[in-house]
Amino acid sequence: MAVVTATAVLSPLTPSDPNAIHLEDQLALMTIKHILGADFHGRDVFSRLVHGARVTMVVATVTVMVAAVIGTLTGAIAGYVGRKVDAIIMRTMDIILSFPAIVLAMALTAALGPSLQNSMISITVVTIPAIARVARGQTLVVKEMDYVQAARAIGVDDASIIFRHIIPNCLGPITVQATLYMAVSILTTASLGFLGLGAQPPTPEWGADLAEGMRYMREAPWVAAFPGLAIFTAALGFNLLGDGLADIMNPRLRE
Repeated sequence: MAVVTATAVLSPLTPSDPNAIHLEDQLALMTIKHILGADFHGRDVFSRLVHGARVTMVVATVTVMVAAVIGTLTGAIAGYVGRKVDAIIMRTMDIILSFPAIVLAMALTAALGPSLQNSMISITVVTIPAIARVARGQTLVVKEMDYVQAARAIGVDDASIIFRHIIPNCLGPITVQATLYMAVSILTTASLGFLGLGAQPPTPEWGADLAEGMRYMREAPWVAAFPGLAIFTAALGFNLLGDGLADIMNPRLRE
């Protein structure tokens, strides 16, 4: 993950323009000029891969952070207040969860219009329910703790209890869930790009580049292989990171 993140941060330093077209280099092999080869338009695969990392990481980070904030707030409010508020919020989340995430993301993006911004909105919407359920579950446990009961007894208002006592003590599981959903966000972003619903040409994006490279698998398999490998590596890295955080934050596993 350090390598993927560093690649995204340092992407402006690539020597060649990822959108520069060189027709004389169509489907060129891996050489010093094009260390990972070139695509059908003669664009450098390495440069597009590096710049695609920035697009993917920005989308994944922004969508998961926004979903984490909204999901944590709604889940904490639902778990703490309970009754009708809990029922309304969680049934809404259940409706969203009843659809497969990628299908719902495709439908929302198609309705809003194919673009990177609209795909980010769609991914955020499908990510909120999972984090909200984790936040609600933790809130149901934390709100029964003695320090929360003591805060109620001395007259602390509900908003202060939620923001000062409930949410801070729910952040461990939520952080793990958000990290795992970074991988889901990366895969969903790539899927939407592959289907033409995400980043639009000529924006370098791994899913879109993979879709274009699939047309030339027989003549130039490297055009599709490297974006696919990048998607696999980034998703696997975040899954392993999430599993590691779960072990670190679980005192029983740590012992």
